[in-house]
Amino acid sequence: MKLTTIEKFLLLTQHPDRGRFVISDLQLNHSILGLHFIKMIEEEGIVLDNNRIVVSEDYKPVDPILSDIIMNIKKSRRKRRLRTWIIKLSGKAPKYKRTILEQMQKKGLVRIEVKKIIAFITYNKVYLENQEIRNGLIKTLRTAVLEGKELTSEMMVLLAMSEACKMHRVYVSSRTELKTFRTNLKKIIKDNPVASNVEQSIRQVQAAIVAIIAASAAGAAVSSSR
Repeated sequence: MKLTTIEKFLLLTQHPDRGRFVISDLQLNHSILGLHFIKMIEEEGIVLDNNRIVVSEDYKPVDPILSDIIMNIKKSRRKRRLRTWIIKLSGKAPKYKRTILEQMQKKGLVRIEVKKIIAFITYNKVYLENQEIRNGLIKTLRTAVLEGKELTSEMMVLLAMSEACKMHRVYVSSRTELKTFRTNLKKIIKDNPVASNVEQSIRQVQAAIVAIIAASAAGAAVSSSR
C-alpha cells in the first residue's frame, strides 16, 4: 500500500490504543500545513525567496488541498513569509485534516467514530486500525537516528516534523535512549549537510512551525497568568 508522507506522519501521531493523537491540535494542525508546503516545494510548485512564498506560474496541483492553499496565496496582493501563511491558513487545517483522515479510513489505516455529547453536538474519535504499519515506521526512523543511518528525503521530513512537535517518546521510552535520540536528532536537523534546496526548505518549514508553537505557548502562558 502506497502512503503519502502526510499519511505516514498522521499514523505516527496517532495513539496506538486510544482514539486520540499524541500531540496537541495546535502542533498537529500546523504540521499538516507545513507538510503541504513541503510537498509543493518538492513538486516545484512554489519556491522560498528570502523565506517568502512565490508560486510557479504554471503550477496546477491535482490535490484539492494543495489547490485550495495555492488559491489563497494567489489571492494575496503581497508576497508573504512562510510562517505568515501557516498562521493565516491555520483555520483551514482542521478541514484538511478531516479530508486526509477520511482518505486514510478508506485505506483501512484508521477508523473514525462519531461521538455525541448531546443530540446536536458531535465530535470525532480516530482509532488506529493498522498497528503494523505504524510500528514499521517507528522502527525505521528510530534505527536511523540511533544508529546514524542514511536518511531519505521523506525520512528527513518525518523526523523534522517529529522534532518540531517534540515527539521523541513516540520512538523511544527509556531515559537513556531518549537522551541519545534527542541529541542525535537535533544533530541531524542542525548539522547534516544540506544536499538540495528541498532539504533546506524542510528546515525552514520546521523552524517556522517551532517558532509558531513556541509563540502560541508563550501567549497562552501570559494569558493564564493574568
